[in-house]
Amino acid sequence: MQPLTYNDSDLPTIEALKDRATWGLRGRLLHQAKSSRQWAKRGEHTFGRFIQRCAQGLGVHETTVWRDLGAYTYFTETLVPKLKAAGIAIEGIEEIAKIVSPEHFVILDRIERVAPPADFLKIASQVVAGEVPRSTLRVYWDSLKPALEGKAARGSNEKPRARGSVLEEMVRATFTTADPAWTGIEKPFAFEAFVGDDALQLDLAGQPPYRPDVITVVQETASSKPVFHAVTVRAGLPKGGTPDFLAAVECFDAFWLAMPELYDIPYHTSSYNLPDTVGLLRVHDDQVEVVRRPSWDIGDLPMGAKVETPKHLGKRTGEIAIALLSKRIKRH
Repeated sequence: MQPLTYNDSDLPTIEALKDRATWGLRGRLLHQAKSSRQWAKRGEHTFGRFIQRCAQGLGVHETTVWRDLGAYTYFTETLVPKLKAAGIAIEGIEEIAKIVSPEHFVILDRIERVAPPADFLKIASQVVAGEVPRSTLRVYWDSLKPALEGKAARGSNEKPRARGSVLEEMVRATFTTADPAWTGIEKPFAFEAFVGDDALQLDLAGQPPYRPDVITVVQETASSKPVFHAVTVRAGLPKGGTPDFLAAVECFDAFWLAMPELYDIPYHTSSYNLPDTVGLLRVHDDQVEVVRRPSWDIGDLPMGAKVETPKHLGKRTGEIAIALLSKRIKRH
């Protein structure tokens, strides 16, 4: 490869790139350069060589320059038209780039290939509003990869779809990284979250099988008994009906409903047929917030569930422990 040499037409752009504070403004300059110039397919005067010269002038790796351009292009040419068509108002790229990283849009581009359109629009609107941390978005994308089944969506005649709701998947992912303080113990001796699968399914007499979205196990001290928390994730809950998870409440030391948005549920739990034995969690910004802790009726005396010394022991925690252990046993 020939050594890099600057062209007179490159220098104004490179100097302008140095002065632009956000990736959005840098992306706009790069996009303008790509659109306004005639680039040869080979040799020194290609757009790829131009990107290399920009990276050298900025003192960064060229992948950083490609990233800024890619995020800007995806935002302006793909995302903005879709959000506007859906009636979603958004700020300009200059303002958004102050609170949202280009990696957000790189990941969002991948998510769009597999996520259901309605769910994608909802999460995209939250991303451009700066409400979704990059770490949460990355964990969620990791959970969607199996939907691709080893195939790239681009160029495929059939677009793969993610299973389940985008928001529900993000809530589940948050529990794998969230601080355990929501359980009532800030610094436990042991703590782990298990995302639900078939191994955790409970067969309840006279009821449909129940599989928690998340089971968390917390042990306060080395001599404490482990406490089992079940978490059911819902993006919404209809009024008037009976939730399908109530039969499993007494199988755990504590039972929770987790939602990305709680709407009016905390104030109208009777309309949703939610007893006090179901705790309420709000998940946002990589955090799990306790809205209401579960309570248990011990005889005639209502008692708040204290996870340090639980007043109610799940009737099937032994079976749950066996199911969790089976996930850890190596298969031969």
